[in-house]
Amino acid sequence: GGMRFLFKISSLVHCEFETSFVLECEGNQPRLAIDRYLPENIPQEAGRLSFSEFDKFVGGKLGRKSSVMALLRMVDVHDDDEANFRKFYKTYEEAGRIPIF
Repeated sequence: GGMRFLFKISSLVHCEFETSFVLECEGNQPRLAIDRYLPENIPQEAGRLSFSEFDKFVGGKLGRKSSVMALLRMVDVHDDDEANFRKFYKTYEEAGRIPIF
């Protein structure tokens, strides 16, 4: 992977956009670089969960000692991709769904 990531959405809405991420850190935790840990082409959407289903999924993952939560904030959506990102975000928010990649 690299520093930019491409998302292709083809379920509730058809669009694609490219973005970067920063790792949200609390307090004095060191920032971790995520480039080269994630593929540049994010796999296609694997499903859609309601908010309650998502909470249950994350709770199950975090209940295992081998899983750790990392909060990533999306930044730097290119101007050409801004309309696609907003369409994606609004469609999923209105449907009350969280995409899983």
